[in-house]
Amino acid sequence: MPLLVSMFAALYFGVTRDNTEITNDRQQEIIINQQLDVLLQQEKDNPKEIWVNKNTEIEEESTLTAASGAVIEGDVEALEEREEAVEEVDEDSMTDEELITYKAQQLFERKQNCTQDEAKETAAFTQTSYIEATKYRAKSAVEALGNTPTFAFFVCLPLFMVGYWLVASGRMKNPQQHQSFFSVVCWGGLSIGLLLSIAGTFISLHPVTKSAIEVRAGGQTIFYYGQFILCAGYIGLFVKLASKAWFIKGFSWLAPLGKMALTNYISHSIILTTIFYGYADGMFGQIARGQQMLIVVAVIFAQVVFCTLWLKFFRFGPSEWLWRSITYMKSQPLRLEQKLNTSIAS
Repeated sequence: MPLLVSMFAALYFGVTRDNTEITNDRQQEIIINQQLDVLLQQEKDNPKEIWVNKNTEIEEESTLTAASGAVIEGDVEALEEREEAVEEVDEDSMTDEELITYKAQQLFERKQNCTQDEAKETAAFTQTSYIEATKYRAKSAVEALGNTPTFAFFVCLPLFMVGYWLVASGRMKNPQQHQSFFSVVCWGGLSIGLLLSIAGTFISLHPVTKSAIEVRAGGQTIFYYGQFILCAGYIGLFVKLASKAWFIKGFSWLAPLGKMALTNYISHSIILTTIFYGYADGMFGQIARGQQMLIVVAVIFAQVVFCTLWLKFFRFGPSEWLWRSITYMKSQPLRLEQKLNTSIAS
């Protein structure tokens, strides 16, 4: 239902909206971006003076009160004070030229804020203090928790219920008996999901959406729900592939990773924080994306080798064993011979 509402709302808005207004907004945006480029170049040439030399014409003619003073890297307090000092501006009272200049200045300041955020993140993760890195991550986590209840109730819970139904109905336990169902899920999910994802992406990235928030919201909603449908297609595809002998044989070497998923999750977090954070190797921000992919491949390969060897002697991974022992309030047999001895004794 939300998908259909968003699609029809976007269609209605696109048909009824005055194209002349959209065209004018687009032309204004181009000019704003041109002025933004000028400000960015000025900031690059005079990084400490650009915040002092605010556009005085806007301040005088539109009574915009802006904060003064230079904001340098690491001066977080000055940045916060400057943000609080900016008063609301009546854009309707501005001329077109003033409005363009004002919006360009706003974009510039937002980019500067992003730069400041990146600087704080880099400082937290490159210094040698584990405490400071943890404090920064804790603060970020707390800020992200604001959306957690909504996300959990409207996204995670419905997905959990779908997964529960797939298992309770026997479809995941006996997929061979439900091949027609998974065929529909596979091909229907992949085709419809891919179509919606592509359509939503094209709509959201179209330049006109910067002046038409409703259209952009509709495109993003189409893309969002398209991802769930596409995910269903992936589930159907992998269930069908899992019934093929060649697929099982070709990917069976990954099985130990799944059996020790919790251990791998914790271990690769330890490995990568050791590589990137300042209290260890301190490579944060110094490794290119391509090199990062090589690190990921190396970590996964190392985990495959470790898990395969570990499971030759033990029933569970170390973290899995600890979790099961806590769950059952009793130490679980870990070594394989313990499992055999228990079976013989019973």
